[in-house]
Amino acid sequence: MTHLVVGAIAGYLSWKGLSAWAPLGAESIKGIAGMYAQIAVTMLGFMLAMLAILVSVADRRAIRNIARTGHFEKLLRRLYYASGCFGATLVASVVTMMLLATPQQVSAAISNGFMMSSIYLLVSTGRYLWKVLMLLLPESGSRLE
Repeated sequence: MTHLVVGAIAGYLSWKGLSAWAPLGAESIKGIAGMYAQIAVTMLGFMLAMLAILVSVADRRAIRNIARTGHFEKLLRRLYYASGCFGATLVASVVTMMLLATPQQVSAAISNGFMMSSIYLLVSTGRYLWKVLMLLLPESGSRLE
């Protein structure tokens, strides 16, 4: 839920910036949208690869332990949300590159909001994955296998 607030605030502030405070030209916005599209598609690929790896090793002891504690489902859900946000960023960025004038500025703000939301989810999911993996270390005093 927090990622939606972060994305909405970033989108609103970038829309205000694009329309009033620091207007950019159409070519500058297209360049930024192209950069966002490249980042989004790369990160989407990494997220899907991470999901595939986690699902493919689901029968391993460490993953079974994570599943017993309920963290595996939560981790997968976070990865799906982050992947969805990067996918939405990609779509919004491609649309931004095709528009002109005011609709382009609005689409760029939406793209920026999705990108900030995606980055927030990426960082929080990475942090959560780190915490879950630290639970599996033998010296953590955990009662897991």
